[in-house]
Amino acid sequence: ASEYEIQVIPGVTSVSASAAVAGAGLVRGDQTFQVLPATLSDGALAARLADGNGAFAILKMGRHAGRIKTLLARLGRLDNAMLVEKATWADQRVMPFRDFEGEAAYFAQVLLPARAQEATLVLNGVAVLCLNTAALATAKMIRAALPNATLYGLKGRVDEKAVDRLFDNVTDTLRHLFEAGTPIAAIMASGIVIRALAPLLGEKRAEPPVVALSPDGAHIVPLLGGHGGANRLAQSLSQITGGFAAITTAGDNALGLALDEPPAEWSVSNAQNAKAIVAKRLSGENVGLSVESGDASWLTGFSAGDDVVVTHRRIDVPGKTLVLHPPTLALGVGC
Repeated sequence: ASEYEIQVIPGVTSVSASAAVAGAGLVRGDQTFQVLPATLSDGALAARLADGNGAFAILKMGRHAGRIKTLLARLGRLDNAMLVEKATWADQRVMPFRDFEGEAAYFAQVLLPARAQEATLVLNGVAVLCLNTAALATAKMIRAALPNATLYGLKGRVDEKAVDRLFDNVTDTLRHLFEAGTPIAAIMASGIVIRALAPLLGEKRAEPPVVALSPDGAHIVPLLGGHGGANRLAQSLSQITGGFAAITTAGDNALGLALDEPPAEWSVSNAQNAKAIVAKRLSGENVGLSVESGDASWLTGFSAGDDVVVTHRRIDVPGKTLVLHPPTLALGVGC
């Protein structure tokens, strides 16, 4: 290096420049920051954006802008998203992404500041199981954030005053909670949970959500009831602990959606038909969508047809058709 003249020219990254012109503070303290390419699949982006403790920059928008906008709207991340093109140039463009229409420049970026750390997708009455003091801090954090959660501690390993209830047999306690239909957040090895509950497994739609976590809350795995609330519970836990929710159900992972667990206030008439619809999508087949009422913008990549019908009416449909009901009806009582 001594043979060459070296000159250091101060500069900033494109993301830093974009954040500056947008007036967007991205992260604070121990919050994380990720740079993601818009070319990722919806499922891959959704999995990464589930990190409730992080901020994001999505690069290389170009022709992907419309798809990314739809995805962010479905994930509840569109309102504070900012689109930045040509940051610091004379013809720079900075605007709320929700107001953007059309195709963005290839090197345009969308900035997503970290949001307040709170559980936005929560289940009520979760049982949090803790086996030792190493997991106690994580368990307490979860109990404080989830409504009506109960903290169970293993007798002889956890201080009685630190938990709501003590138990002395892991297998019996897991089975009792499972048979009672209680959502379970087990801070222990997945194998312990699987071996305990295996004899009880039957009809999957009757399973309560079961999620396993590492003691530090960094790794969160839905084990049972993925579309019965476990995926939502895992996402809530990731927002609470700052960990990563390893969503493995095929539709969520590849398509970024679960047809049998639609957005809040939507309902499914015949959830048993969702599996075949997702299988067709994963196989690259055309899947038809008919929308009679409501905003179905979260359903992307469908062609015209009646494989999936969105309606406010109770209707009779062919055996394999999936019927979704949007939140379009309201009942009022008064004068």
